[in-house]
This record gives sequence, structure tokens and C-alpha cells, in this order.
Amino acid sequence: MRDFADAWRAHFGDVPPVGWRLREQASERWLRIHGLPGSKRYPETAAERAEIHHRHETLAAELFAASEGACWVVVPAWGAANEAGPQLPGLADLRFAIGWRPGHASEDEPTFAHVAPARWSAPATRAARELVIEDSLRVLWVARETLEVFAPYDGGVDVIAADVVRRDALAQRFGSWRSPRPDGL
Repeated sequence: MRDFADAWRAHFGDVPPVGWRLREQASERWLRIHGLPGSKRYPETAAERAEIHHRHETLAAELFAASEGACWVVVPAWGAANEAGPQLPGLADLRFAIGWRPGHASEDEPTFAHVAPARWSAPATRAARELVIEDSLRVLWVARETLEVFAPYDGGVDVIAADVVRRDALAQRFGSWRSPRPDGL
């Protein structure tokens, strides 16, 4: 997974592949999209769950268009490095390897990340994204061409755009899905 590690370090330095850390370190390129209107965090109905998936899938289609869906699936982990990759529902055919390790140790950051090359597919990623919505899984997708990051969490998606111009265009396009707060959270 040397290609991922090299690309990540060239683009993000020692920042771990975790949404909140990327938000802090790449704040000028960061954009948050809420999963539900009114910043509601957890779905209570099938319609709300469908809205979250609609927003995920619409945003991801935009982010992965330039690379024709080519991406890396990144699963950060804490603890001792385990060569056996995760088994993600709907993505069982992915072959994970340890593709990232920190440049320095920190207790609150991942100690490694499993990475697998993939092609974005809304239907194939739905079960894994369900686990994210339930706050049971941490995973992010990184576009191979642009290194834009799609980092879903249990309340929406953090995006790291390729640059400020792209971030601004995404903010405009998805403005109704954003927070009204000045800090964007």
C-alpha cells in the first residue's frame, strides 16, 4: 500500500486519516454536510435514513467523478497493528493491507490504518455506511485522482476538498445541507 502512504503524506503530511483531525489540519479545505435537516444527528424513520443515504451518495458521486470512482477505502484503527484487514459488509472482496502508520505516536490518534483500493459504489458501500450512521464504524474514502476525502460520521460527512476553490464550489452546491453556524459544525 506504498502508493497510498506516499500520496497521503505528500498531501496531508502526518495528519492521521480521521475526519476530525483532517478538519483541524486542513480547515481551509474542509466542508461539513449534515445527514439530516436541522443538524439532526440520528435518523428515527426510514425516510430519514433514506435522506442520509441520498446525501451521502449525491456528495460521493460529485467527489469521485474526476477519478471515475477510483478511491481508497481507509479504516483507521487503534491498538496493536493487525495484518488481517477488516471485513466490511458489502465490501468483502476488498483486500486490505496496512497502508498508513503515524509519523509520531499519540494516545488519541490511530496507530495504523487498513487501506484497500476500490471503486466507489453507492450500493456496495451502503451497509458499511449504515454502521457509520450507527456510530459503529470509522471509515473514509479518498479519491485517487484528487485526494479529496469523504469521511462520513454519525451526523453527516466531513469533506476535504482538493483546494479552497473546490471547497467553495461544493459549499455553494450543497449549501442547503450545511450548518447555519459560522464555524460550519
